Amino acid sequence: MIRVLAEWLPGRQLLLVADSAYISKGLLRDRPVNVEAIGPLCWKAALWQAVVGQRPRQGQRLPTPAQLLADDTAWPAVTLWITFPNGCRRRLHLKQIDDVCWPLVAGVKPVRVVLVRDPKGQWRDEALVSTDPTLPYWLIVAGYCRRWSVEVAFGDAKQRLGFHDPQVWSALSVERATQMAWLVGTLVVLWYAESGRAGPQARRQGAWYRRKSSLTFADMLSSCRLQLWQHWLRQGGASDAGLEGQWAWLLEYIATTT
Repeated sequence: MIRVLAEWLPGRQLLLVADSAYISKGLLRDRPVNVEAIGPLCWKAALWQAVVGQRPRQGQRLPTPAQLLADDTAWPAVTLWITFPNGCRRRLHLKQIDDVCWPLVAGVKPVRVVLVRDPKGQWRDEALVSTDPTLPYWLIVAGYCRRWSVEVAFGDAKQRLGFHDPQVWSALSVERATQMAWLVGTLVVLWYAESGRAGPQARRQGAWYRRKSSLTFADMLSSCRLQLWQHWLRQGGASDAGLEGQWAWLLEYIATTT
């Protein structure tokens, strides 16, 4: 998929953000020239000092990311404020390691490693790597946090659209069911952005989160069901029965049931 997108956009530089799993050799090796990546680095990764004109293994072997983060004498941290995509600002301890190679996974080109520690101890430690050694530390850290929207999309597809357990019996059927789940999710979002937000909105009964900062996919899907069923009932003459209030309550309740 990444190769296809890179071919579609030959004049653009693409920055790929990996998820919370370790960034892998299959992702980094032989990637298109206009694709760079940032993502989590394995705490036991075999890092080497990059030496100009020499093979990576001819340089000095470096400690693992876990050892680099723990050694504040040889590798001191700096305290910096970082602003995240949601507007939140956080004071973090960072270590930026340059002129590094990760030959077993990223190949012979240098990478930039950024190690992150929360002085409050509320966030977990992070070891991040960027295949573009010129990316600033703040973009690597804040950019990695953008993965959350992708993970939320996977979570919504599994919980709302049957992505996790397609009821089929062959590999090809699984591929079709998976694509259909993504298509349905995309159509729901596009429908809501185009016209759904102007119609009646479903409100979940006994919602856990009464003060949400933004609309969720579950909200959009529930409103889609509500409006479709309301239209269907109106077409069938249900509004003539004098039970508009009862139908409205029932439809909204069903629409928000998972």
